[in-house]
Amino acid sequence: MAIRPCRLPTLPPEPTLADLERGYVLRGAALVECDAARRTALDVLTLERDMRTKVR
Repeated sequence: MAIRPCRLPTLPPEPTLADLERGYVLRGAALVECDAARRTALDVLTLERDMRTKVR
């Protein structure tokens, strides 16, 4: 998950005010989702490394 790029919504070529408002909300939600996925991947990596260190 951490190596996959985040997909962020884009605006149409000539956005209306509604498009801008919708895009703002969708893009914010996508950034939160992306950040959560990256944090989870980092947590898993850290735990795996800790487990390897304790086994040795």
